[in-house]
Amino acid sequence: MLNILRTCSRTPRPECDLFMLGLLKHWLNVAQYGGAKPWLRHQLALAGWRLGSYRSYQAVDWSRVQRLVFVCKGNICRSPYTEIRARGLGLAAISMGLDTRPQSPADPQAIRAAARKGVDLAAHRSTLFDSSVLGPADLLVGFEPWHAQAMLAGAAASGAQVTLAGLWAQPMRPDVGDPHGRSDAYFAVCYEVLDSAVETMARRSVTKRS
Repeated sequence: MLNILRTCSRTPRPECDLFMLGLLKHWLNVAQYGGAKPWLRHQLALAGWRLGSYRSYQAVDWSRVQRLVFVCKGNICRSPYTEIRARGLGLAAISMGLDTRPQSPADPQAIRAAARKGVDLAAHRSTLFDSSVLGPADLLVGFEPWHAQAMLAGAAASGAQVTLAGLWAQPMRPDVGDPHGRSDAYFAVCYEVLDSAVETMARRSVTKRS
């Protein structure tokens, strides 16, 4: 690739224009996922979905669901955003983090990104994942496949169901990568995906708050 770039820089050609356009499109696509590594994780997650790895996470019995429990890593970006978005649609919801310091505020970048979409995260404080508060009417919603795996034991003990947020987004995105420390542009993309997912879950939910 370096040889092609050197050739194009010295002698512009039509084929070089096509190559550079293709390269630009590729990196713009990668940017939609927060970088090269998250893009690769997305591709692997899609492959897993095609192989049926997430079939159980899509087999949700919505008639049982009375509360959404959003769980990400730190409970400072993705899960608090979806919690508040779900509540705004009339759903009972809480959020927790698998690896967080309790009572931490939302990420400042997340607060700004959420505010641009009409969601106020300023008062949010993080909560560490605690399976003892779960019950059979809960739907645990992770954002990356490892989140779901980490919650399976707690779900089994409580009777709760487990799913992945991105499986309900349009277009589907089984792995919604962590926006923490990434660009404002990726925060916007991430929250758009999560809006789509929460809206789908709201349509499927039978029980809403009175």
